[in-house]
Amino acid sequence: MRRFPTASIATKLRWIVISAIGLALLLACLAFLAYDYYTFRAAKAKDIQTLAEVIGSNSTGALEFKDTGTGKEVLQALRFERQVTEAGIYDREGALFARYLAPGFQWQALALPQKTDASYFPPHMLVVFRDILFEGERIGTVDIRSDLVELDQRRNRCMQMMIAVALTALGIALLLSSHLQKSITDPISRLAMTTRTVSQTKDYAVSVPNETDDEIGDLINGFNDMLAQIRERDGVLACLG
Repeated sequence: MRRFPTASIATKLRWIVISAIGLALLLACLAFLAYDYYTFRAAKAKDIQTLAEVIGSNSTGALEFKDTGTGKEVLQALRFERQVTEAGIYDREGALFARYLAPGFQWQALALPQKTDASYFPPHMLVVFRDILFEGERIGTVDIRSDLVELDQRRNRCMQMMIAVALTALGIALLLSSHLQKSITDPISRLAMTTRTVSQTKDYAVSVPNETDDEIGDLINGFNDMLAQIRERDGVLACLG
């Protein structure tokens, strides 16, 4: 950045455009990622909550008759849910009644929360507790735990897509700015070149062609007027001499 003051106007304009667009894209991407992450996480929690309610509903008979075999069979339905890593059914006293483990996982005992209708996100995991009710009475609790691999994969895909979109947008912006900035840099370059020529040759008969009606055009007109006044002064001095 120390070289920025000495850079050409064209380079400065390109950096200004790229910096502004880059910052806007970064903020937009971060906002989208955050929204997508929390929306998808909430949807995943709702899906697991629904699954827990189904498991709990199918476990009432097993709990009432203390049939652990049936409880295990109910939990075996979770083998078709790839994201579910562990699940357990607890009786009304909070003792583990039946459990399910996905291949490659080890059972981690969790204390039942005071509010058993709860969901929370420990690191890299979603844990859902749901009451099991029979005729309006709580007879147990179901606990389902899900990994967040799908969420991580979705986040990575979104990041890759956004990086590609951002780089493409920056490339297009750079091309457009390089083309459009000529309407600013070309007149200024002509003015600077004429200024150097006048300074070196002391030839005040030159002028800068003006093709714009903006502030740069006003600057060029002012420069041409200054040269004209110098020519008039030199003419008067020549006559007096």
